[in-house]
Amino acid sequence: MKRPLRILALLLAMLLIFTACGKKEGNEGGNSGSGSESSSSQAEPFDYSAPFGDNGYWKDVKASDYVTLGDYKSYKVDEAEVDQLVTYYLAAYPKTTPLYEGEVKDGDSVNIDYVGYVDGKAFDGGNTNGQGTEVTIGVTQYIDDFLQQLIGHKVGDSFDINVTFPEDYGVDELNGKDAVFKTTINYIVEYAANELSDDFVMTYFNQDFGWETVSDMRSGIVQNLAMNNAYSTAEFKETPQVMIDYVKKDIENQVNTNYAYFEQLASQYNVDVQTVLYTTVGYETKEDYLNGMLEGHEQQAQFYLFYQALAEDMGVTMSEKDVVAKLAEIDDGSVSKDELISFYGMNFMKWQVMVETVVKKLGEMAQ
Repeated sequence: MKRPLRILALLLAMLLIFTACGKKEGNEGGNSGSGSESSSSQAEPFDYSAPFGDNGYWKDVKASDYVTLGDYKSYKVDEAEVDQLVTYYLAAYPKTTPLYEGEVKDGDSVNIDYVGYVDGKAFDGGNTNGQGTEVTIGVTQYIDDFLQQLIGHKVGDSFDINVTFPEDYGVDELNGKDAVFKTTINYIVEYAANELSDDFVMTYFNQDFGWETVSDMRSGIVQNLAMNNAYSTAEFKETPQVMIDYVKKDIENQVNTNYAYFEQLASQYNVDVQTVLYTTVGYETKEDYLNGMLEGHEQQAQFYLFYQALAEDMGVTMSEKDVVAKLAEIDDGSVSKDELISFYGMNFMKWQVMVETVVKKLGEMAQ
């Protein structure tokens, strides 16, 4: 079961600013390792509500003992800041058109397929499996002069690209080896500026942020700016260990749950689980995946503390009635409120609704 995205969107968006849990950058070889994890992963039941009290706060934690908030109530967002970020979002999500004619030039973005061979044999992880991958010449990082050899070829061309792996590439069977990539150019990607509209917002920002309209986007930007200001002006003494431990266990639970799903996919498609893991989240082993997700977990715990400090200062608490009202508001029919409450527990849901309420109040103050 997925977490209710619209309730968690702002919390997760803020956490992503301060943590490094994303997919790692990889070379064109993908996962060149072989073998599989030694044991199957089973996600143990996780009690999301365990540390939370009936009012939505963390039990036995008074955040004001650990955090001194700045003068967040007087902060006002400049409209020009909002306009600047809207422009940034438009540039970050351009309109793309595939061009099925033309010659590849330096700086072009191109969709290609390839199969890599060393000593005449295709090697694991060295191909796109016919799915296509987009690269930008001069930007995307590939070994040797792989991408430069695309220049001058036309859409539809199939040809060999010859490269040499670095001596310290990190994979024994590839270190220092000459390789041939049989490559096909599927199409050239043309980029154009998107137009700001409700459709644009709905397409690119609804799933992760819950924004549906341009007005939602602008309000959300104000909230995020206000949150950044409030966080940056707060002074932290320490973070209670109970919060740090909870975040760590939560992440471990997520990793185990995801890995169990990756194992199912690997079995279904008769591939190594490492291939699924690398393709999906960019890590070669479960241990690397866990360690990557745990990077910055103490910072995440500090954010929990920060939100509660704001709630205490604003006098915001939550009741079951508040949770039921919020779930009714965001109900899209995909999952019932009873299922959500059963899975996460009422007190965890109170915490999530409280976070959203605090963020909304911050945004209103900053208008």
